[in-house]
Amino acid sequence: MSDNESVDLVAELKGFVESVQGMESADRAPAFTTFFSLSRIESIADQWQENEFQFEALLTQLGSIRGMGTRVRELTQTIKRAQRRARQQQQQDVLQQLGMTNTFNESLPDYLTEGFPSLLIPNGFDVDLGGVYTLQPNFDDGTVTREKIATAPMIITQRGRDTETGHMQIEVAWVEPPGPGNKRPKWRTHTA
Repeated sequence: MSDNESVDLVAELKGFVESVQGMESADRAPAFTTFFSLSRIESIADQWQENEFQFEALLTQLGSIRGMGTRVRELTQTIKRAQRRARQQQQQDVLQQLGMTNTFNESLPDYLTEGFPSLLIPNGFDVDLGGVYTLQPNFDDGTVTREKIATAPMIITQRGRDTETGHMQIEVAWVEPPGPGNKRPKWRTHTA
């Protein structure tokens, strides 16, 4: 929503509060019901976070008018619930985006995935030729931020346990840049 639309909604609410102050008691309830249509309530809920102080001040002023207190309290609760639900949905959408299954073989060029089965990249991570990244949700704007944690693709190719000592071992593989005269990067491995 643009800044002009938010200013217009605040201005509309301010104008409504001023008009209610000059109305007869019998006219206030019908005017309230007409003004706060479902679409206007949804718009206020959408803009609540950016204009919370202005909306709260205007609704408090409206609630102080005789006969409007209960209506305004219920309206404010409805708007806040709608805003919370919208924020929760946005967070779920971001988390779903983080949890989408990505396979290793789709992230790297074919010559680097030959011989590997379709390995899964764990949720919350991403891998490409540039490295390994953690994915961090940004709930405020509904995006996912990638933060580089390794400068080359890196995977665990094998794991095992020594039956005598109980020690765990893993084989880690990473892509080493091509040396002089080499055309493609190659996998290097290390057991730890």
